[in-house]
Amino acid sequence: MNYTFDVKIKNKTIKCRAFTLREYKDLLQAKLEGRIESFINELISNCTDARDLNKQESELLVINLWAHSLAEVNIEREWSCSCGRSQVVPMTLTRATLGKEPDVIKDFSNFKIVFRYPKLFEDKNRAMMVAGCIDYILTSAGEKLFLSDLSDAELDDLYSVITEKDIKEVYDGLVAPKPILGIPISCECGEHTVHVIEGLKEFFKVM
Repeated sequence: MNYTFDVKIKNKTIKCRAFTLREYKDLLQAKLEGRIESFINELISNCTDARDLNKQESELLVINLWAHSLAEVNIEREWSCSCGRSQVVPMTLTRATLGKEPDVIKDFSNFKIVFRYPKLFEDKNRAMMVAGCIDYILTSAGEKLFLSDLSDAELDDLYSVITEKDIKEVYDGLVAPKPILGIPISCECGEHTVHVIEGLKEFFKVM
């Protein structure tokens, strides 16, 4: 019998099933063979009804899928205080939330480029990701133009004005939002802190 559960992401309720032991073994094998990214996309497709999620939404879904499938919704990890004391800290991974997604817009004086957020693993190549995430162009007259509205020559002109500095700034803005979990911790010495887990890689370290 499949274990099913729902994951709420923004205004979407995503139907999920836990991945099987066979799928988990295949996942580990894919990691060894360097196919982990394509296999995670397969897991999302096979184990959920999610559609059109951006990078951080997909990462939050993966965190929930992993936690439920491996019975690691509630885990405990050791934390060391600056005073030298250590304690076991409980964490509920499914309480992770999404980071803010401010509009990413690059102003080129005569026009602006409005970007969409990337899909999962779309950030492998910085320049290609930035080009692929162009949502539309806003002219000084307020006209909205999509890439499909432009001729090949106009596309070449558009790409030619985007500098390496622009690419870095836009890239950094597009990959900045990440799933996040804040864990309040208090020590006997009186120190109070919030340990923050941010991004899929950091979650995988504690899962």
